[in-house]
Amino acid sequence: MHFHKSREIAGYFQSLAFSRMPIRSFFILTPSESYSALHLHSTLASPLVALGYHEGGRLISLLSILAASIVIFKFVSYLTDYRAGLLAAGFFWLFPLSHRFAYAYLPESLSILLTTAALFLAYADAEQERELYFYGSIILLLLAITNHLWEAVILAPIGAIYWATQKRRKFATFAAIGVTWTGVVHLLTKLQPSNTSQLTNFGTQTNGALFLQINWWLTYLPSNNWYLSDSLTTFQIFMNVVLPLTVASTIGWGIYYLRSKSNRALMLSAWHFSGIVIPLALVGGYHLEYFMWGTLAPLAVSSGLVLHKVLDTALESSYADTKTVVLVYLLLVSASGAQVWHNEYGPLDDETPPQASLDGVAEYEGYAAGRQMAGHQMTPEDITFVGYEFIDGSYNNYAHDHGRVVVYSDLLLKERSRVATDRGPTYVNETSMVDDCVFLVERVNDELFVRRCN
Repeated sequence: MHFHKSREIAGYFQSLAFSRMPIRSFFILTPSESYSALHLHSTLASPLVALGYHEGGRLISLLSILAASIVIFKFVSYLTDYRAGLLAAGFFWLFPLSHRFAYAYLPESLSILLTTAALFLAYADAEQERELYFYGSIILLLLAITNHLWEAVILAPIGAIYWATQKRRKFATFAAIGVTWTGVVHLLTKLQPSNTSQLTNFGTQTNGALFLQINWWLTYLPSNNWYLSDSLTTFQIFMNVVLPLTVASTIGWGIYYLRSKSNRALMLSAWHFSGIVIPLALVGGYHLEYFMWGTLAPLAVSSGLVLHKVLDTALESSYADTKTVVLVYLLLVSASGAQVWHNEYGPLDDETPPQASLDGVAEYEGYAAGRQMAGHQMTPEDITFVGYEFIDGSYNNYAHDHGRVVVYSDLLLKERSRVATDRGPTYVNETSMVDDCVFLVERVNDELFVRRCN
């Protein structure tokens, strides 16, 4: 699968750092680590990583997306009935980006779950005045912001529904707690030795003309004759329509609210709007698909509600039959599975490169090399990588083949620290240049060889 490897590397090392030094991990910077929050996703995965399950964050992601689909089902069932809930959950799994969040070592899967659940409880509280729901929503909001900070955008629909239902005290409580906690989490991130996200301070709003360029809106399509391309995937199609659809949904539900004064319509309009904030506020936000996480749940909910209305009107009594609803749901999920295969694995022919390779090195090579060094009393600086491929612009980027070796060696890389900066592995062109080390990893064509240093 094609993901942002550097972000998965970041998530893994954050988990490893927390498992070995829970408090000190907030004072060091691991490879590719983001400065934006306290990484709740990686923290939850840390016990699994400590037990030797290196892909623990992927399990957290899968469970989060599964739970999110259940929350979406319950939420839409509450808004209308279970039929619309089933359709909404099916749409959520139909979205190609949901598949990636379900598989990758990325925090956005947890963001979707926590923000959706927080909004669900707030909406139910606004209608039923259940204090338990109110406090539960606050707790989920705090956890969400702790994950990656930008989850604070869910305050828009939460605030809208409390304001519309004349719950001014609860509106003010949410606003105060949300803004204060966002500031606290941001200050806590300053404990780390440097800011790795300076570019986020330079938003796309400094160049408004960018939004008038057609290439910006069609960034995920193949550049040349995309309409004739056999490689056009449902992922590319979805990523080019998700933002326009979200903008249209924001406006559409907003107009419906002005005409009907429906609290549900106001909530949905504000929810869609919150999903737009991140990709438009950050540099290249729309070009980095993981910034689109906030659009998925509201799109699924709106799609389920609209299709439910269409089918209910068109089919009438037959739509009330459970079999019809289940059939439509299964069609959505089946289409989801088919497109996963096409998007991520491509055609089954001899010319298709194996997706498990990285920089021409098979996945098993990096895994085996790392496991040979695991368990030895050593530090990252005791490893020397031999081969021009290792230092060809990739030595400081662990998203390349040597990163897999380090991950499976169980060594913790600390790139920066308040006390001192730890040295990482050494990179040389030839074995004759090897100086002091415990293990050397040499790349010969597409194979990796591990040897003890003399």
